[in-house]
Amino acid sequence: MDGTGSRPLIALTAELEGEGHLQHAVPDDYVAAVWEAGGLPVVVPAPPSAAPGWVPGAPPAGAPPGDVPPGDALPGAAAGDLEAGTPAAEGDPNAGDLDGAAAAVAAWAHGLLLTGGCDVDPYLFGQHPHPRLGRVSPRRDAWEAALVRAALAAGTPILAICRGVQILNVACGGTLIQDLDAQVPGVIQHRQRAPHHHPSHEVRIRDGSLLHRTAGSRVIRVNSRHHQAVLEPGRGLVVSATAPDGVVEAVEGTGPGFVLGVQWHPENMAVAGDPVSRRLFRALVAAAGARTAGNER
Repeated sequence: MDGTGSRPLIALTAELEGEGHLQHAVPDDYVAAVWEAGGLPVVVPAPPSAAPGWVPGAPPAGAPPGDVPPGDALPGAAAGDLEAGTPAAEGDPNAGDLDGAAAAVAAWAHGLLLTGGCDVDPYLFGQHPHPRLGRVSPRRDAWEAALVRAALAAGTPILAICRGVQILNVACGGTLIQDLDAQVPGVIQHRQRAPHHHPSHEVRIRDGSLLHRTAGSRVIRVNSRHHQAVLEPGRGLVVSATAPDGVVEAVEGTGPGFVLGVQWHPENMAVAGDPVSRRLFRALVAAAGARTAGNER
C-alpha cells in the first residue's frame, strides 16, 4: 500500500471543541497510526442535523445516578431505544437524516475508527448523571451511534478507542460505569500522570479472542486515561480483556466481522513504536482492505 490510491479509506470520528465557534478536532496520533498501518484517514465530523432534540430515551423512574456497583442490573430502556435508532419525538426529521448520512459513510468507508473524547451522556443508558460526570456532547453521541448502527449493518470493520468503545457499547444497548474512582472498590489508577505513550498497567486478554489473535499475547501493558468504562456489554458484544481490578478494557463483536473496542489509547503507543498497538491498527486496515477487495469482485 505505497500510494494513497491503494490505501483503504478509514473514517475517523472527531471531537467537538470550543464555545460559540465549534471545531471538529482529531488528535494527530490517530491520523499517524492509521497512515502507518496503510490506511487513508478521512475525518467524518458530526453533521448539524445530529441535534440533541432527537437523542432518545430518558432515565426510567427510580434510575440511579450511576452509583451502582459493577454486576448489578441497570435500567436499559434508553439504551434499547438508542440501539434501535428510535427518535425521541414522532416525526423528527433529524433521525432519518442522520441514519441516512451514516449509511452513506458506511457505504464508502472501508473501515471505521471511533476516537476518544468527552463522556457519553448517561441519559442514553438509563441513568441520571453522576456528580463526577464530565462534559458530554449529545450531537456527537447521536452521530456516532448512527455510525455504529450503519457500520454493523454494512459489515464495515470497526476499531473503537476509549470513548469509542463506550459509545459502541451504548449503541448496542450496553451500559457504562460513569466514574471508576467513585463506583469501583479497589480500583487502580486509570488516569495516568505519565506521558501519554507510556504503559501504565497490565491488561489480561481472553484466550482465543479477536484481541488475543491480534495482539499475539494474553497479557499486555497499556496506557490509561479514562474515568468511565463498560459495565454491561451490549448485544452482540463480549468482554475480551480486563484490568487487574476487573475493569473492562476491551470488548469485541461475537460475529465474523472485525469489531474491536479498547479502553486504552493505542494510537499514542503506536506512534511511539509499540508493536502490539501497531498491530491493532494494521488489523483494522487489513480487514478494511479485505472488504475493499470483496467489493471489487
